[in-house]
Amino acid sequence: MIRRRWLIIAGLLAALVTAVLGAPAPYLFAWFAPTDLPVTVSGMDGTLRQGSIRAVSHQGRVVARDVEWGWRPSSLLRLGTGWNLRFAGPVTGEAALDVSVTGRLSLSKLRAAGDLPGLMAAGGFGGLPLQGQMAARIDTFAIDGEGRPSSLQGHSELLGLSWAVGREPLVIGDFRAELATSEDGTLVATISAPERSPVEAIGEARLQPDGVYQADVRVRARDNASEQVRSILGIIGRPDAQGYYRLRQRGRL
Repeated sequence: MIRRRWLIIAGLLAALVTAVLGAPAPYLFAWFAPTDLPVTVSGMDGTLRQGSIRAVSHQGRVVARDVEWGWRPSSLLRLGTGWNLRFAGPVTGEAALDVSVTGRLSLSKLRAAGDLPGLMAAGGFGGLPLQGQMAARIDTFAIDGEGRPSSLQGHSELLGLSWAVGREPLVIGDFRAELATSEDGTLVATISAPERSPVEAIGEARLQPDGVYQADVRVRARDNASEQVRSILGIIGRPDAQGYYRLRQRGRL
């Protein structure tokens, strides 16, 4: 009798999951999406099991295109549900999205790359004459039930950063950010530059659990930097005794 009862419960749960996953994605989005969602979604098609979005926009600018998702049945073994994602637009890549029973969202296996001008245009900074390639490899990025980032692990790179004024772009260098989470829950990005880069970079950016962020990065020209690169760094301000120019930023999300 007990075994039969569990079989009935399992059958009902399977039927419920099948029904939800087969529901039209546009209807589910219209019913459950927050009214204050900061992005606009257009061209949604398919079901919760498998579907696509033509474009995602923020403040009138497209931030993602051709988003596709596919449900992963194995995610039920972790008492949650998950999907494999693919996306294009300013950034092209793929990731795994998981939602726990407590409402915790997490991204893993994120691989993404894009052109710096396209990324800056999507963020509203299209007027700056900068070129380069952005790439990111995020092993873990989690958001708690209140929508706050709670953990981060991975790295990102800015390759071939150039000042695109004049006949030939002026190469400034490559930069890397190691992403991690400290013991108190602060997300930390440690900034550096490889020795081949004409510009040295040292510093970090931090995002605290309460939403306060701050960045403190020092940059200076290396011996192999051209005079043009040294002149560009002068735009930042005056260097300290060691020749470093300091970049500071602080605020709250």
